[in-house]
Amino acid sequence: MPAAHLPFDESSRIEALNRASILDTGIEEFFDDIVDSVRQAVGAPIVLVSLVDEQRQWFKARRGIDAAETHRDHAFCAHAILSDATLTVADARLDARFRDNPLVTGGPRIVAYAGAPLVLECGARLGAICAIDHAPRQWSKAEIAHLERHARLTARHIDARRAHLERDRHRFLELALARAETRYRSVIESTSEGMVVHGPSGAIIDSNQAASEILGLSEDELFGRASRDPRWRATKANGEAFAGDDHPAMITLRTGEPQHDVVMGIETPEGERRWLSINSYAVRTNPGGRVDQVVAVFRLVRVEQGQTMRG
Repeated sequence: MPAAHLPFDESSRIEALNRASILDTGIEEFFDDIVDSVRQAVGAPIVLVSLVDEQRQWFKARRGIDAAETHRDHAFCAHAILSDATLTVADARLDARFRDNPLVTGGPRIVAYAGAPLVLECGARLGAICAIDHAPRQWSKAEIAHLERHARLTARHIDARRAHLERDRHRFLELALARAETRYRSVIESTSEGMVVHGPSGAIIDSNQAASEILGLSEDELFGRASRDPRWRATKANGEAFAGDDHPAMITLRTGEPQHDVVMGIETPEGERRWLSINSYAVRTNPGGRVDQVVAVFRLVRVEQGQTMRG
């Protein structure tokens, strides 16, 4: 089984994929809606949003398959990213590239495949929107057009997501530089997004007015409250309790790794459930040293009235 050769722009392609900060992230409604729409339109039992990194293809969203990833050498999508055109295979059992592929000879029994590459504005092909069938089929022009339209929508969404993260990074860098200057307060107060600074213990040591408005707490009430404080009554998007040590600020404090677009529901003192999208970044006094502080930047996604009970 010949593995797909590397794209000519592999180095810059991987760099763009890493900048997108999308690998190994959680379930997101947009991507699930994409695979559901494609699956309904083309009638394929398996539909995937597949991203190809150095060693594997990883599925940001999937329907009809349990595996979250496969080896890149076995990935049909590794062939799809070699061109901007949609890759179609009517019967992989008759195709020299795929007939002895373990994904064809074993589970999930790929026979027919169609993959429209995810092409970012910069030209990098990160992966593909792909439809898979267990029986031979000729993919119609309408089905291919549907795949390509959803691939364009997905690529634009990833581009917008990356731009949002870059703005957050720039804002964070400006904040870090401004801490030693009198501009510090004006910087954090000028943004409509909430900002809190966590000290090395995880307690909040600074915040802006937007944070108070979004969280429903005064600056004095926020000061000293830890990210893991149970009074947040934090929940995940699926309704499960959000363990304190799994809060994005605590993960960044523990690992030094930034966390992006983490959805969390918190309860205000008035009993509202407020859903936030949170990014967190580490601040180190010495490069490569321990994390001294964490800056969390968050925005309000939606408010649910009367959804929680005070206990």
